[in-house]
Amino acid sequence: MKKNAGGKTIAARYVGNSKGFGFAVTEDESDDFYIASEDANGAIDGDIIIVKPIMQRGRRAGKVVDIVEHAVKQIVGIYSGGSVNSDNKRLSAPFIVPRNRTCGALDGQKVVAVITRYPSAFESGECAISEILGFPSDFGVDVLSIIRSYGIETEFPQEVIKESEKVPKNVSAGDIEQRLDLREETVITIDGADTKDIDDAVSVSRTLHGWKLGVHIADVSHYVKPQTALDGEAMARGNSVYLTDRVIPMLPPRLSNGICSLNEDVDRLTMSVIMEIDRDGEVLEYSLTPSVIHSAKRMTYDQVYALLEGEGDSPLLPMLSDMKELYLCLKEASKTRGCIDFTIPEAYAVLDEDGCAVDIRLREHNYAHEIIEEFMVIANRTVAQFLAQKDVFSVFRIHEEPTMAKIETFAKMAFNMGYKLPPYPMSPKALSAFLESINGDKGEGVLRVMALRSMMKAAYAPQNCGHYGLAAPYYCHFTSPIRRYADLCIHRALKAVLSGDITALKYLEAQSTAVSKNVSEREVAAERAERDTLDLKKAEYMQAHIGETFEGRISSVLSFGFFVELPNTIEGLVRAENIKDDYYEFDERSMTLTGTRRGKRYSLCDTLRVVVVAASRESGQIDFIPEDVYNGKEYKSGGTKQKSTPRVFHRGRVRNGNRAYGNRSKKRKKRQGQS
Repeated sequence: MKKNAGGKTIAARYVGNSKGFGFAVTEDESDDFYIASEDANGAIDGDIIIVKPIMQRGRRAGKVVDIVEHAVKQIVGIYSGGSVNSDNKRLSAPFIVPRNRTCGALDGQKVVAVITRYPSAFESGECAISEILGFPSDFGVDVLSIIRSYGIETEFPQEVIKESEKVPKNVSAGDIEQRLDLREETVITIDGADTKDIDDAVSVSRTLHGWKLGVHIADVSHYVKPQTALDGEAMARGNSVYLTDRVIPMLPPRLSNGICSLNEDVDRLTMSVIMEIDRDGEVLEYSLTPSVIHSAKRMTYDQVYALLEGEGDSPLLPMLSDMKELYLCLKEASKTRGCIDFTIPEAYAVLDEDGCAVDIRLREHNYAHEIIEEFMVIANRTVAQFLAQKDVFSVFRIHEEPTMAKIETFAKMAFNMGYKLPPYPMSPKALSAFLESINGDKGEGVLRVMALRSMMKAAYAPQNCGHYGLAAPYYCHFTSPIRRYADLCIHRALKAVLSGDITALKYLEAQSTAVSKNVSEREVAAERAERDTLDLKKAEYMQAHIGETFEGRISSVLSFGFFVELPNTIEGLVRAENIKDDYYEFDERSMTLTGTRRGKRYSLCDTLRVVVVAASRESGQIDFIPEDVYNGKEYKSGGTKQKSTPRVFHRGRVRNGNRAYGNRSKKRKKRQGQS
């Protein structure tokens, strides 16, 4: 029996589920409604919908009354029996492929298909196969499937390649005219050892009041002009994508690794921000100008760190020492301002010559990385302030204050762990102080992740709105135009203001809203592709360790089980139904699973030894069982009994940061009042 909970309708995003039902989530993610399969009205995952609140069996729910926009245009999945089952399990129903639209695909092959008819309440969706990727076991098909599922192009159109080939390989005398000549300055680059697209260089010297910092960024806008094939492709891509086994660049290599890259011992065109900074970390004055540099040295983070730690010598050591002093000053100023440190461990996959994961390691992050990060942040802040004060519409980087609902959820979880958050509204400084106060605590890692998840998603917008996480009233991305289209737009806006080009400014302003929306969406797609690929490699690595024991920490506790994270960030699920020594009940307030007979407890942040019982490359899912209850016998994964052998795969999944696994038994559902 359903009753209308009110005549109002709400705009939302539909989040599907493999079981056919879904949820309508509001734009700020502060509210959601359960959508039964019969009330979805043909909506599929990602759709922008209009939902009408209703009551269903005493719970708040919703009914889809209109579909405003379909987010999914194509799917990647297995072709079988005349239809395609999407890899995205949130698209629960298969899409039918008409006989003349199969493109010659064979049963069992992984394909890309364009949706030609969306499902409705009365009929299935249809699609046309546009590309055959191969069988799932074929080399490289797994990663390529992820790439295609997020609409990421790996090849440049011929028109773009031809246009890039017309770009000169070297800087000419004519290019240098009207630019500040900094070729006699000591300018260096500091990047990772494998970086090929170098888009930032720095110079530092001491002054009477503090330091003079020069941040010199590749002038991509000199080579990539608006309304060209190169520009159109760069905008469509939005950013470069860095996967475990490859880089998919925003610009063709002739530009990204060639004339635009600030390589050592060659002239390069740049846009420079030259700042006078006092001992309090404040910018006293600055200049913004097109320039030309000649990088004296290409250095790596490890080299810089070793030199500053007294290992070896270099003619550049005095400048590096000045850089470290300036960094410490800027870091202290950031802390005083209330900049929030969301640093959490970051992992990467070590691959063999065949591209298979042989290890998962944590990325080393020393203060040499932070030196460059602080320099880039202050350059971005300075450029954003300049443009905002000129009332320029461009592509600013914004980070809005978290909603009350998000902070309340975080505060509740923190309270259950024994911590009290500052009241809402919470200033960046207050949140920063809280995170600093938990340094070294048992729950630090979990709380930092929770804090990060409670934040709004940073995005791009045509007007400056400030950056909550950085406690910065002005912010934009200016320092990576080789790999981010937003930065390229900022360069164009900056040049237009400096030259007084009103026509260019009007064009950029007219494009700013559409560009901001597109680059925000492409950023999310890139992040998800990078995460899914790493999850795939983590699972691939753990397949070789099924039956082995690891020590980790409980990172999340839910009604159906709990997640255990290993020190290298690999995370696996322990299903409550697989812990056979007792029947476990979930207490949401204390975030624990407790045995009803023996009283054994599994709590957030507990250290635990677990055995790997399953790992699936296809889904990125890993299953653990506590070592003290593991018996090597059958276990359940995705609701299916399987044996614990290295060849076992399971049917669970990890998609877009949300996990869905097998159902509990009917008996357990009844006991928990969920039948």
